[in-house]
Amino acid sequence: MAGIPPFSSSPSTIPVGRWRPSRRPRPDPVPSPVRSGPRVELPHRSYLLYRGPAEAVLALPALDGTFGQCPNLWWPADRAWCVASEIDLPWTYVGGPRGLIDAILANDRIEALPAAPDDPVNRVEDWVAAWVDRLFEDLMAQGTASLSTSRGTVDARLRRPGRIRSGNLHIEVIGHEGGSSSSESTLSGGEEIVRSSVHAYLTLAVLSLTGM
Repeated sequence: MAGIPPFSSSPSTIPVGRWRPSRRPRPDPVPSPVRSGPRVELPHRSYLLYRGPAEAVLALPALDGTFGQCPNLWWPADRAWCVASEIDLPWTYVGGPRGLIDAILANDRIEALPAAPDDPVNRVEDWVAAWVDRLFEDLMAQGTASLSTSRGTVDARLRRPGRIRSGNLHIEVIGHEGGSSSSESTLSGGEEIVRSSVHAYLTLAVLSLTGM
């Protein structure tokens, strides 16, 4: 294991309760001036504040033992636009002048959809909803169902809850570019609760294909 030095002593030569594996402290990915500097405060969030060229948003930290990070909020000095990647939302939002938004929507390299300020954060496009509804109806009728899209496949298997046992929903998502995930969910309650839960889980599974 990392951090434990090799040794060749027999167990009887190691003082019980005195040997400890050496642990190398992990470096702080945040520079000290940033850690102690001003922050952007929003409800339930306290953001560290950086300043630099726009290209710096692509410089993700790759330190040992840390996960890659990206800016959640970034904007130019004149505040003409803003990019928001809220950690708990499935989308990144861009707000700015009409011309900028039209250019993003017209760029074939970017998967982008128009959004209004009053759109719900859990909005699902009609074509995604149609995929989910088809998958949902097949699953509820047959107990198993599969959806194949241009981004990958979603396979689902359902065991309905009984009077004395819980139900189970197994979903496997396989992206055409190699990404995959699987989930197991316990189901309980009446028919309407089960249907609502299954539909919600399937929606999340189909939406996850956009990140693969």
